[in-house]
Amino acid sequence: MEKNGKGASGATETGASVIELPDSPAKPGYVDTPASERILAALECTQRYGEIAVIHGGTGVGKTMAAERHGSEFENVWIAAMSQAKNKLHSLLREVMFACGLPDVHGSAYRMERAIVERMRQSRGWEGDPLGGLLVIDEAQHLDHPQLEELRALHDESGCGLALLGNDAFGARIQLPEFAALASRVGARVHFEAATVADVDALLDAWGVGGAKARGRALALAAPPGGLRKLAKALERGAFAAAKAEGSRSVRGAQGGSA
Repeated sequence: MEKNGKGASGATETGASVIELPDSPAKPGYVDTPASERILAALECTQRYGEIAVIHGGTGVGKTMAAERHGSEFENVWIAAMSQAKNKLHSLLREVMFACGLPDVHGSAYRMERAIVERMRQSRGWEGDPLGGLLVIDEAQHLDHPQLEELRALHDESGCGLALLGNDAFGARIQLPEFAALASRVGARVHFEAATVADVDALLDAWGVGGAKARGRALALAAPPGGLRKLAKALERGAFAAAKAEGSRSVRGAQGGSA
C-alpha cells in the first residue's frame, strides 16, 4: 500500500515516495541482494589473488555498501572515496594514506607513494594464508588518467588487490586504448545496468513487505537509475510513518484509559 499526507498516492506532502508498512518494523541491517553478492564475490577474489576489479554501473545498486560490508568481514581492506576535489595526484595519495591509517606525509608524491606501498606490502599473507590487502577506490569516475595510472602503480608494486568502483561512463572509459595497461590487468569486471526484480524482492523481504500492490509500487520505484536507493528510502519513510501512527494510537489509547 502507498500513501501520502492526504491519501494513498505513494508520496509524502513534500513529493518523496513512500511504501506504506502495516506496522513499524526495525530497520534491517545490511541486506544481501543478488547484486551485492556479485560485488562481494568479486572483491573477495580480487583481494585473495591480488588482481584488479572494475565494478561499474548505475547509482544506487549497492556498490559502496557492499565494499563496506566486505571491509567489515576481512582485514586490510582500505576504502577511499574520490571526488572532483581529489582529482590531483597529491590529493589522491593523501586520501589513500588516510584510508590505510597512515599519518600525513608532507613532501613529494614519491615519499607518499613509498609509504603507501610499504603499508600495503605488510598486509600480504604468508604462504599458507595468501590473502593480502585490498584497496577499494569508490567513485573512481572522478579520476583522470594520471591518477588511475598511479593506482595501477600502487597495485603493481605492492602485489595487493585493487577494486575500482564507478559509474557506467567510467566502465566505458577505461576500455579506451590509453588505459590498455590498466585494462590488461583487470581480473574481474562486474557491470550493473539497473536493479533487478530479485534485488527488489530481497529488499522487500528484509522489511517484511508483501502484497502485489506494494511490490508493484516497489518495482516502479526501483526501475530508473538509482532506483534501489530510492526504494530503500521509501521503505524507511514508510517505517517512520508507521511508527508515528503507532505512537499516536498509543497516546490516544492512554488518554482514553485515563478519562
